[in-house]
Amino acid sequence: MSTVVVALVLLSSASRKYLIVRRDKNQSGAGFWEFPGGKVEQGETLESALVREIQEELSLSIDVKRLQFLSRNTHQYLTKLIDISFFLYQVSQEIPVVLVDHDDFVWCDVDDLSKYSIAEADLPVIKQLKKTRPVG
Repeated sequence: MSTVVVALVLLSSASRKYLIVRRDKNQSGAGFWEFPGGKVEQGETLESALVREIQEELSLSIDVKRLQFLSRNTHQYLTKLIDISFFLYQVSQEIPVVLVDHDDFVWCDVDDLSKYSIAEADLPVIKQLKKTRPVG
């Protein structure tokens, strides 16, 4: 059985950069960079889980009506299978975030994401972003 998770692809309209966060040394996957998000709890929709996770992880309030579904894929890690849905959310400018489960964050151009050790489950959406380059 897979673990259902959601991730937010946060894009700054002004700089055209995406927010990625680095997993804290006390978390599984420590040191890897990822789009913020987390597990969907029983009874939650994907969107409501994402709103909750972003508030918990980044102290950032997002408007569920502005979430745009990007893609869904599964990824088999060594010990678990995850079913991950990605949502795009645009903000007018790069904003500071308060980190809880992560130890660093960076706003990064899509072409520079390859310079970071990105979590494997996030790689397909990065390929998609490079192809589509959302506008807004």
